[in-house]
Amino acid sequence: MIQDNLKKLEGAIRGLGAVDPKKKTELLGLVEALKAEAGRLSTTHQAIGRLTQSVRAFEGAHPKLVESVDEISRLLSSLGI
Repeated sequence: MIQDNLKKLEGAIRGLGAVDPKKKTELLGLVEALKAEAGRLSTTHQAIGRLTQSVRAFEGAHPKLVESVDEISRLLSSLGI
């Protein structure tokens, strides 16, 4: 969806007639930078999804350990640590 919107934006910028060519080039460069960032964001979201699955699997395999670590974390937090 983001990529589609960026393509539309790029097309709109390219279609501008009465714009300083330097400004148009600058705008197109910014769109390219946004496309690159959007691509990296997609990769990051995929990694987060895999990490979430791994955490859930770990929690399922070691519920007592997770419960103990959670309790320790809450205790330390209540002490301001």
